[in-house]
Amino acid sequence: MRQSYQDWKGQSIEAKRSQLRGETKDLPVPVHIQKEPPFWDVFPENPEVFKLVVQARALGVLRLEENRNTEEKVIRYTRETVIGSENVEIASSWEEAVQVLEVLACRPDKEAIGRQVSAKLADADQAQDKLGLYDQFINYLKQREAELEKIGGSDSPDYKREATIIKDLITSENLQLDNKSKLSVIQLVISPEKPLVDFIEEPHISNISPVEPPFMAGANVFCTECGEQNPARSKFCYNCGTRLVKPN
Repeated sequence: MRQSYQDWKGQSIEAKRSQLRGETKDLPVPVHIQKEPPFWDVFPENPEVFKLVVQARALGVLRLEENRNTEEKVIRYTRETVIGSENVEIASSWEEAVQVLEVLACRPDKEAIGRQVSAKLADADQAQDKLGLYDQFINYLKQREAELEKIGGSDSPDYKREATIIKDLITSENLQLDNKSKLSVIQLVISPEKPLVDFIEEPHISNISPVEPPFMAGANVFCTECGEQNPARSKFCYNCGTRLVKPN
């Protein structure tokens, strides 16, 4: 029965896509007794397909948008054709997206989405790119926590399930940078007018911390920008990087 239903769903998807292309094709005979069924499937979804949808959603490969023709919310992705980019609709909800990608007729869609996810991960070969992806995944989890607030937020099973997938992806792709890599990223984006000073790196410290200069009375220069006191030999403020003006 499940396979028969998936076959019907595949025929329905193909017919709708044909209609969106301007072709004349009738939808298969409906099997639902109401427009929106209370659930898509009585069987649990394929865990691998669910993981792919979460990854694609976090990376922006799959998006929730509005079809301007039907004015309905749809889950879609973009693929390249010989005449340019094309939006492909796969479902009307995220739950349905997982089930639809199991349908045989949508196997090319699943493969295309998988290739796009792999390409985005493979492109992050520099430290700055890895840090950007890491932030994107963390922001996605914050967004999901807010969306699931009514059912427990970060304590809900749905959040924990997606968080596990994101955590495993961050670990497998080595996106959580060490202190040395983070320092390299900072050096790329910092303003040249405010150079970096020396940093220390300690294995038990997760964040990069500036070296704390020893206090010596009468041998310190105050920063005119942030007011921090620096050793007399310093040329730049260790706190904000501003060039120090030493008294005569």
